[in-house]
Amino acid sequence: ALALAQEVARRVGISVPASLVSTDTDGQQMLALMNELGAELATRFRWQQLVKEVSFTTVANTEQGTLSTILQESANTLISLTIWDETSNLWIEGPLSDSEFFPARDLGTGPQYEYKIFDDKLFILPTPPAGNTLRMFVRSSKWARSSAGAAKELLSADEDYAVFADELMRLGLR
Repeated sequence: ALALAQEVARRVGISVPASLVSTDTDGQQMLALMNELGAELATRFRWQQLVKEVSFTTVANTEQGTLSTILQESANTLISLTIWDETSNLWIEGPLSDSEFFPARDLGTGPQYEYKIFDDKLFILPTPPAGNTLRMFVRSSKWARSSAGAAKELLSADEDYAVFADELMRLGLR
């Protein structure tokens, strides 16, 4: 992050920061702008760098739990049409529309599992057995990385970097 900010500073003719996390207000401002840019870019496009695979084990209930628990802390959304029941070797169809959910829940459905998400909860109909392993793709909100490669939601150190191309970050910061 620091090297990128320094290069942009040289290109636009402003003072080159020695650090982004010091008392230098120019460096702090550039760090804040890079974090704003990264968060914005993460929502603008379906970046393959932000797609992660997660899995969870079903419970014998229509309501499987909250998305924040199921999708894990690194994800901000489930990618539709990607839920695979690894135990039964079946796709979980869905999401059910609002008008399809109540009849499916109240009347039951056929042998094909379907899902619906609302109120930050994942529902699967008909009720699956406990212990099935489901896998899915999620979109992560962690667009930044530490120098050791750990995923982060913000740049917070001079050595941190974005998963996006450096030139894209330079142009956005400029």
